[in-house]
Amino acid sequence: MKEPWKIELWSQYERPRVWDYSDSDKMRFALQGGYYLHNCREGVSIGDIVFEDKFTEFRPLFNAEIIPCQNHNYRLIYEYELIEHISSRSFLFLGEKKMAMHSNWNPWHGCIKCSEGCKNCYVYYLDAMRGKNGADIYKTKTGFKYPLSKDRSGKYKIQSGEMISVCMTSDFFLQEADEWRSEAWEIMRKRSDVIFLLLTKRPERIQECLPEGWGDGWDNIFLNVTCENQNRADERIPLLLELPFKHKGLHCAPLLGPLSIGQYLDSGQIEQVACGGENYGGSRPCDFEWVQELRNECVARNITFCFMETGTVFIKDGREYRIRSKQQQNLQAFKSGMTFQGKPMRFELKDSFGHLIPKEKLYVPHYVKKCEECSFRILCNGCSNCGGCEE
Repeated sequence: MKEPWKIELWSQYERPRVWDYSDSDKMRFALQGGYYLHNCREGVSIGDIVFEDKFTEFRPLFNAEIIPCQNHNYRLIYEYELIEHISSRSFLFLGEKKMAMHSNWNPWHGCIKCSEGCKNCYVYYLDAMRGKNGADIYKTKTGFKYPLSKDRSGKYKIQSGEMISVCMTSDFFLQEADEWRSEAWEIMRKRSDVIFLLLTKRPERIQECLPEGWGDGWDNIFLNVTCENQNRADERIPLLLELPFKHKGLHCAPLLGPLSIGQYLDSGQIEQVACGGENYGGSRPCDFEWVQELRNECVARNITFCFMETGTVFIKDGREYRIRSKQQQNLQAFKSGMTFQGKPMRFELKDSFGHLIPKEKLYVPHYVKKCEECSFRILCNGCSNCGGCEE
């Protein structure tokens, strides 16, 4: 009998686990997507896949770590995989079983680059790893109506009070998605008990894309614009401030230069600011001084600030650090102490009859031990009980 394959999966979301495979089909299934295989058998190069004694060239994911292994065991090291409505940050691949946090909804996939922050787009990079083109825009099949999905008991899988990030592999206000947007708006209207976070680089298109009956905005929509540098901040934030939304935030990622937004924060409309460095091919540096300056402006106005991650190229005190591991980027951001909880946001969520839902009936995020040192916690929807953690 053939000796079982020994595979160990590593990610920022789970502890190492080991599965034994004796069936080659299972091995092939486990290697789908953007994975990196490293084994120590003599004559096999890093990046090769060993399958039925034949070597197939396989490009590793950017930022994948090379972990030494012993004997003839195999270690699979991965970061992200894009699967329709599940975002890159949410996907866990555990052997033959797929698990995902349900904090993201991608009704369509693909995007058109429109500014400096798009240069090294992670969607383009990861799509290329799968032999696809990130500029190909399409409506997702199984994922489009995800917020309306129910379990066997008839209850919504997404609970009242959860926050769902929308179009993390595209842009909600992308012109190429105009024909699908009205249906997406209707889904968000039906789920008035759920918070939908919209992130865009196209605030100039928003007014013409709003649904009928919008008025001064829906209380379950949290609009964020990306401002990766001062020019984009000065271009996009004034547009954001003029739009009829009840909840607004800024996403300064990838942070490409020093940024001053105090004059915009003084409007009293911005409730949250998040920033982070850049990843994937051609990552540009993020300077810790830029992060500190942003934080200071937020703290002075009691506005929540989150330093999400350092990025691959991080500068501190004039010294450049290259941090390949996403887990280490997250940890270093957490240890910096930059994240600040300001005035809490208040969303008036309603049931299908239009009645306000009491706070005690809303979803309350819970966390596990490993969440204690996560820089994303302040923005996170909480643990999904996927089984990926042992604690």
